[in-house]
Amino acid sequence: MKRALVAFVLYCGLTIALTYPLILQLGSVFPHDAGDPALNTWLLWWNAHTMPYTTAWWNAPFFYPVTGALAFSEHLLGLSLIATPIQWLGFAPTVAYNVVFLLTFPLCAIGAYLLGREATGRDDAAFIAGLLYGFAPYRIAQMAHIQMLAAFGMPFALVGLHRYIRELRWPWLILFAAGWFLQALCNGYFLIFFGFFVGLWLLWFVPPWREGRTFATIVATWFVASLPLVPLLWQYQVIHQRFRFAREFGTMVFFGADIMALLNAAPTLALWGHLHVFMRPEGELFPGITIVVILLAGLLLMCKQPASTPHSTRWWWARAVMVLVAVVPALVAASIYIIGPWELKRHRQVVFSVANPMKPLTYVLVSGIVLTLTSARVREALSTRSVLGFYAVAAFVTWLLSLGPSPSLMGETFMYRGPYALLMYLPGFNALRVPTRFWMMTVLCFSVIGAMIFAKLTARPGWTRGVVASCVALGVLADGWVSAFPLVNPPTIWKAEACGNETTSRRGALLELPAGRILDDVAAMYRSTSHARPVVNGYSGNFPPHYMALRFALGLREDDILTELAAHGTSHIVINAANDRDGQWRQFVSQHRGVELVCTEGQQTLYRLGEEKATQSVAQGHSLPVKMILPNVNPESIEKMTDADLKTRWESGPQREGTWVMLDFGAPSAIGSVELMLGPYFEDFPRALAIEASDDGMHWREVWRGGGAGFAFRGALEEPSVVPLRFGLPPTTSRYLRLRLLSNDETYYWTIAELKVYGPS
Repeated sequence: MKRALVAFVLYCGLTIALTYPLILQLGSVFPHDAGDPALNTWLLWWNAHTMPYTTAWWNAPFFYPVTGALAFSEHLLGLSLIATPIQWLGFAPTVAYNVVFLLTFPLCAIGAYLLGREATGRDDAAFIAGLLYGFAPYRIAQMAHIQMLAAFGMPFALVGLHRYIRELRWPWLILFAAGWFLQALCNGYFLIFFGFFVGLWLLWFVPPWREGRTFATIVATWFVASLPLVPLLWQYQVIHQRFRFAREFGTMVFFGADIMALLNAAPTLALWGHLHVFMRPEGELFPGITIVVILLAGLLLMCKQPASTPHSTRWWWARAVMVLVAVVPALVAASIYIIGPWELKRHRQVVFSVANPMKPLTYVLVSGIVLTLTSARVREALSTRSVLGFYAVAAFVTWLLSLGPSPSLMGETFMYRGPYALLMYLPGFNALRVPTRFWMMTVLCFSVIGAMIFAKLTARPGWTRGVVASCVALGVLADGWVSAFPLVNPPTIWKAEACGNETTSRRGALLELPAGRILDDVAAMYRSTSHARPVVNGYSGNFPPHYMALRFALGLREDDILTELAAHGTSHIVINAANDRDGQWRQFVSQHRGVELVCTEGQQTLYRLGEEKATQSVAQGHSLPVKMILPNVNPESIEKMTDADLKTRWESGPQREGTWVMLDFGAPSAIGSVELMLGPYFEDFPRALAIEASDDGMHWREVWRGGGAGFAFRGALEEPSVVPLRFGLPPTTSRYLRLRLLSNDETYYWTIAELKVYGPS
């Protein structure tokens, strides 16, 4: 224990040196940038001022007026165990964030130290394990994401598991449970990814068919430790379903690591910052040259020691079949490159066709992976429950999973579906955007492997062991060292917002303009730690549907959106003149009816909105049957407007002025309102629309005209899973109705997921 304490102190010293001069400016700077660090500072502040698990806690006051906003992002409760007491002692939220940020380095390092000590029985090897995990280049690449840096629960949980199967004493089960629970509270990704990792560990070390009682005891402990997480996960599920949050397959592919990410390093690294072979978001997986040298040395050592697993005819035949399975699709893939796409027909029916080499190559690669995992050495490691064998296999598996559902090489897909695609059938995995983050588990495996190989290479005691250990430690630190630690100023606190608190008793929500840009919205959230008012602005991993409509409506300067904001509880708007040099924002707000100028402080001007009554929902009469729908674009998709499925849609392509959809009721009908439902396509509302009526389909009269953003905003607030646009019409009787676009949008489509027409109420 004394040596572990000394190691922890050394890790703290290295952290201060690595991040210097952060230790001297805890309350005045952020590490790396003012984006995610400011967001996470706000989350830690919110946790310190609101009781977790309560309704008030879930209804975090950003993206106002939606409820359940906390579930749009990470909750960071595990980190609040450190940050909340610091804030209760009177320190600023920025100080709390930076203290937590700094502590993640020595906490991860000491966790890996204990795991390395358990694996090797040596303190020098354990110290190297701590360096490999706590100061890895990947951690530098993730400096903006404190929840990714907070990966210290995993090694402690694994120490508990290893010690328990060695001693079968319950205190080690408690350590496992505490490490698992803390890690799950710190990072939602690791709740899922590390859960998979623990499953691998159990199958390797205590398979239920051999160690049923021990397996059951660990699983029961794991279950009990997870019970406090159930209310959190349930609420996340309920809120995400309400807003229909889902990760698209293409997004997961985009945030999967490329093979060449191994040669892509964080630009802040002193030695390797120039290494950028293939760039992709969060794709900086360079492990460091020192661990690569250690792994190569271990591979050479392994090659000198032949496997002792006896020959097995059963395994020989199984692997021979797997080779055959690999050869056939390899030949098929090669034929495409030689003769091009081809097909087999029988009686003019296509029986077999080959046009893309990706699918057959996928079978080849999968066969290669299976052959690797069933090799004699892996089978020997499994049969002997080798610790080194497990972490080597786990490192390979977690790296494969970090490649995402469709692995690529230099941006080109080389595997139709990767192993991660199989995990997407399990609960939780299809809700995570960044498969690349599996790499943190790989880094943890590398720390154990590195320590064990070092221990094997320096088995003989003597002065050379200390020299080698020093060289390895310096190499690891050099790989992860930064040239100049990046520090930025946090968003400025605006005096004008406090002015609003002092001069009015009406303290509703506050909107900062301009809105919609990430840094501006995060800054608005950060500033609310000072004025403690709900903010309309917001930023998170998921965006509520109404916010896109709000951004467009503000961008188009639609006056109705200010009315909607006031009706839903927004009382003040502050405009930053630095981002309003032409004065258009101030003109837009000041000309709205009932707006009052409160004060101007520096470059910020605060306005108070007049009170507005909530907009009455459009009254709907009986549903009118539509005999025929005829659009002037994409007529083949018209049935999707009325198939009662919000996931299917008719769309126009990029919005073009003059695009129309005509409805024929078969006979003159009294029409009261039209309802267009966007469903998950909430960004695709019509930017400007005219609704026209006709008796003969040739002569049209306009019965409604206006923008669609305000209607999308209101519909998304009322029914976020449907996002209905309800247009109330004056008394209208006609056979035909035509909806016609009045403006262009080169990016977003006009979408109709479902369409309904109602008679007068």
